[in-house]
Amino acid sequence: VLTKTAVPAGSNSFNGTWTSSNRAAVNFTSIESLPISIVAYGADASISGQPRVKVLYTNSDQLVNPAQPQGFLAYEANYHGGVRVAVGFFDNTGKPEVAVAPGQGHLPIVKVFDMNGNFQFQFQAYPSSVQGGLNIAAGNIEGTPVGGTELDDIVTAPSHGVSEIRVWHDQFPTHPAAPVTLFRDFTVWAKTFTGGSTVAVADLNLDGRGDVIVGSGPGMQPLIEAFDVKPAFSSYAPFKIFYPFVASFRGGVNVSAISAGLGVADPLVIASQGNSGAPSVLILNGRTGGLSNLFIPYTGTGSNSPVRTAAKVIGGHLFVYTAQQVHGLSTTIRKYDPTNGAIVDYIIETDPNFLGIFVG
Repeated sequence: VLTKTAVPAGSNSFNGTWTSSNRAAVNFTSIESLPISIVAYGADASISGQPRVKVLYTNSDQLVNPAQPQGFLAYEANYHGGVRVAVGFFDNTGKPEVAVAPGQGHLPIVKVFDMNGNFQFQFQAYPSSVQGGLNIAAGNIEGTPVGGTELDDIVTAPSHGVSEIRVWHDQFPTHPAAPVTLFRDFTVWAKTFTGGSTVAVADLNLDGRGDVIVGSGPGMQPLIEAFDVKPAFSSYAPFKIFYPFVASFRGGVNVSAISAGLGVADPLVIASQGNSGAPSVLILNGRTGGLSNLFIPYTGTGSNSPVRTAAKVIGGHLFVYTAQQVHGLSTTIRKYDPTNGAIVDYIIETDPNFLGIFVG
């Protein structure tokens, strides 16, 4: 009988020992395991729904925790404003976790759970007066290893109001009583614009660290701007600007992104239309700005509800998950092969809490 003991030694890397009842022990160093990949989704606002979150393995699209078929509660059961989600690595276990942020009508409290729904930590991202909802993203912006493991930072942006972007340094493993500190704080767009923003993180300038990617909220020309926030400044100019949709569109831009890596030759930015837009999903080359692909995931009555996306590499191949917010045509999550726009899988959601979905 073989027994393994292992401790994290870096991102998805472990040191340890194999022991046997009748053989000499074998030590191993910097052995990599297959990465765990998950997709999380949260319930959008609804009169009777609860702010629940479910987590799936991407290789099977099955629940990580089947003992919780309704998912876990991210906020109070009587809160009906919805919950937004982002996946990242926030402790030194080498396993992904889920960060959540509330919609309208709640204190701007960000929480982090492990992928089984166990609470890890929380912090208040803005003053208590900011209750228009938050959008959230995660990625390694600082590139600073903690205990041998690179931790992801958390990026927040108001869904409504002035677009004050905040980047939170994660120090949970070493300072659990003070799990984050404010790393960067800057405003995009004009301060007179109160339509909010969406956010994503990916390494677009290929320097090995994530960049903050911001999509414009409803009410202005559709823009996506990328910021390198590694230097400490009070304000930042975008090093790359994308124009994803026609200038007359005013419904807002939902944005997600993925860095270059196994299965992805260049970083990609995924743009989908917000309120009252045709549900187009554009995949843009994050390095060149060129259009890599376009597909329309929903057609018919109700298809103009905002679409959220999440990009995942599974088995060396890129897939894009799409979901509609409340009042959409579909309460399913759809998994697309973006090279041809074909649906690979439907993740059927019949839970009455999930009348609209945020995917991350």
